Amino acid sequence: MDQDHATSKVEARFQEWMAARGADPGRYWAGYNLISAGQLLEALYADSLRGMGLTRDEWRILAMLELVRESEPRRLAESLWLGRSTVVNAVTRLEKRGLVLREAATNDRRLVIVRIPDAGRKPADEGSRRQAETINSLSWEITPEEQATVARLSRRLWLANAQRVRKTLESSPRVGEATV
Repeated sequence: MDQDHATSKVEARFQEWMAARGADPGRYWAGYNLISAGQLLEALYADSLRGMGLTRDEWRILAMLELVRESEPRRLAESLWLGRSTVVNAVTRLEKRGLVLREAATNDRRLVIVRIPDAGRKPADEGSRRQAETINSLSWEITPEEQATVARLSRRLWLANAQRVRKTLESSPRVGEATV
């Protein structure tokens, strides 16, 4: 499993159980550990934003809008790998707080454009600062070279399989691009 970590009896039994079902142990543990690390980060990020009254998805939407200034909810969902209903619900909550604005597109009244007003910029920036503090405070216990390797390999895995996952997400509606 990991040369730096002794395998527990339960982990060894689980590895045998998964191997009997066709799982390659190396790939299984790599995937399992990536998921576990991701869940750890998600929990820490969520905790860092809790004091601001933002969920991680709300902050991610604000941060994306800070970068692109405006977007359609379906484009936000695609870019952030979120379900469209998750984005619509988060945008509704953010709009109630005055942190985003929704406008009907000029070219198609069925489409909506989401914008970040000045009121949303401060929470986007503060959330970004808190996320940076969180990731910088972790005990990595790996060298900068190992960090670069983890980043490179996890990105390569993601890129090689992104289309497979994207096909399982909600399909985009068959309408054109929105304009303001």
